[in-house]
Amino acid sequence: MTTEERDACLNMLQCSSHGNIKIMPNHHMTEEGELLGFMYSVHQTTMAKVLPISKGVICVTSVFECINPTPCAGGFHSDVLRIVNNGERMKEKLIEFVQQLRQEQNNQPSFSCIADSGDDLMPDQHAWSCALPSKLGLYHSFGRTLNKDSREHKLYIVVSGCLTKACEEYQNLFYDCKETETCKRVVDSEETHWLRSATHRNHNRIAYDLAKFMNLTVKHVVDVHDPREDIYMALPICYSYQSDICIDNKTQQVRVVQGGTFLHRTDSAVILDMFGTEGFWLFCGPKDLSSGAEFGTQFSYNPKAPCFPTTTVTYNQRYPVKNRRVTVYVAPTLNDDSMVISARPGTHYAFPDEQAFACFGKLGFNRNDGTVHLMPLLCHEEILK
Repeated sequence: MTTEERDACLNMLQCSSHGNIKIMPNHHMTEEGELLGFMYSVHQTTMAKVLPISKGVICVTSVFECINPTPCAGGFHSDVLRIVNNGERMKEKLIEFVQQLRQEQNNQPSFSCIADSGDDLMPDQHAWSCALPSKLGLYHSFGRTLNKDSREHKLYIVVSGCLTKACEEYQNLFYDCKETETCKRVVDSEETHWLRSATHRNHNRIAYDLAKFMNLTVKHVVDVHDPREDIYMALPICYSYQSDICIDNKTQQVRVVQGGTFLHRTDSAVILDMFGTEGFWLFCGPKDLSSGAEFGTQFSYNPKAPCFPTTTVTYNQRYPVKNRRVTVYVAPTLNDDSMVISARPGTHYAFPDEQAFACFGKLGFNRNDGTVHLMPLLCHEEILK
């Protein structure tokens, strides 16, 4: 750990003598001076002022599978071939879709949308437009069938990010009440539950809209919490949090994770966000022989280490590269023929090696269950402030 990381940990621990911090393998400082890759826990009766609430307190990555309408010879996904053969046109359509999202950012989801009744089954008080995610795009992979007798080519939509406006409101609300409310009251609040639900709904609705815009097919349902009653959202096959907050009822502790996901909230694979040109890695759970879940079931993890990394290390001036053998430099994607649309500057990222996978094994991942790499086919990265 660097000196700045130690200082950040000590600052959190000084707030309460009962606090505890666990560091994950992806720990690092961001350019903004925030520590990522840790879990903070404290007893639920402690005053909320000790909690390290960030500007993206609930951040989710969701994966949606696109149904193959007409399987091609050789097992290739027909929509993937269509997208590759019409690359420039599809790239223009994705940029057009992102522009449409940008034009609707004045009506982002916020706490004013929460139903007055406080009933989780009631629709929102008023309709909202989807918030622009930090990552959005089409990804593909080759995976084995459940019988392992053949390979399957699959296409996915991935949406990753948080609700920037709602998270900002949550952080402001936290600052207003942290001196008078306990950690349990904050985590159990209506605002926390709504923010988590709205983040999932936002990603699901974006995935459905993108699939419709690109003439793709996804499993979908009506968003029953939208007052318009005719808004659809896609159904994800798996999702992981990049930041989250929860209560452990067994230990009566409130836990905050940054740069990771709670494994008891993860029913299938854990999604690791690598970088633009690499895509996402899915760490599969134990084989599901009953319901046939594609990426397995929940990890068999150690309760003392209930988190798993979901972001790779992004090196910067505050956290410089230490070992270039396990890092990758990603140049700015300024080429017109690049299918990764991003304004991010050239950056070094950590690339997991054998030592990292050994550490993942201690956190509950069994290498025999395998990993699936979602390779970018056409994607967009947004720098959210």
